[in-house]
Amino acid sequence: MAIAFVLLICLGYLLGEDLNSAISSAYTSSEYEELISKDADENLATKPKAYLTYVLFDDLFNMVDDNSGVKQVQGNPDELQTLTVEKFVIKKTGFVYIYTSNESGENVYFDNLVISHNSGPLLEETHYYPYGLKMADISSSALKGVNYPENRKKYNGNELQSKEFGDGSGLELYDFNARTYNQQIGRFLQIDPLPDDGEQESWTPYHYAINDPIRIMTLTGKYGVIF
Repeated sequence: MAIAFVLLICLGYLLGEDLNSAISSAYTSSEYEELISKDADENLATKPKAYLTYVLFDDLFNMVDDNSGVKQVQGNPDELQTLTVEKFVIKKTGFVYIYTSNESGENVYFDNLVISHNSGPLLEETHYYPYGLKMADISSSALKGVNYPENRKKYNGNELQSKEFGDGSGLELYDFNARTYNQQIGRFLQIDPLPDDGEQESWTPYHYAINDPIRIMTLTGKYGVIF
């Protein structure tokens, strides 16, 4: 008998069969054997090979050893036993895979599986390429309830126009107040309202940060740079 539960610690992109397939590929028999052998007190030969197992995978489905382990059933026959995992801090965003299993020839029944997840203060972590395109693989958001509005202030504190249409789609462009910015090509879609300022004659009026976003920021859409 085996019962499995997956808890998303961050807002992931894999759902349903894709998520199960990714976990199955990452969690092999060798990882499992290593896990149950980590603590000799939780792998006693004199007790049933029946376990409560918890495994944390990071965003790339690498197992996080410090947040993974097992609890072996160690009570007497025909006796109720509580398997308790003490509170611990999740060290990486990703997925917690929790399940019960019985590999022995004895009947072992599991019931009342309770999992508590307490969110930390960090709600979002976003990384960007120099011109503002999101680095999705290393960015993440915490699971949030309806009381948390979506954060639209993204690259350099400007508002991302996203999902603004009725069908859930959007322009996926930035509102820089004076102009609209396309982070995929690193260009504004309108000319600079101050084209004669700052000796810009040698630059395209659609440029962002004088083509040097590592050192320079343009915050309002008008010429005026911050080094």
